Amino acid sequence: MLDMKDIQQEHMYEAARPRPVGRSEKYYNDRYVILVDPYRGELLYDEAVEKNGESLHWCRLEEFLDWAGRDITADFPPEKGFRRWGKE
Repeated sequence: MLDMKDIQQEHMYEAARPRPVGRSEKYYNDRYVILVDPYRGELLYDEAVEKNGESLHWCRLEEFLDWAGRDITADFPPEKGFRRWGKE
């Protein structure tokens, strides 16, 4: 289980319960952390599929920790892009 100190900027995280997202092409519902704001207790993340026309979202650190399963940056570096469902 992850703790607040484990969340790092420019790291990719897998969901505690991975699932496919997307319409035509399916991706894992991984999230890439762009910015952590400890003063506001929030972080900005990117995800493979747009919601409401946007892929960048702010959320509370506690919400992210409830969602997150593990840091997958070492196995799936962000420069490779988001993982396709069933391909990894």
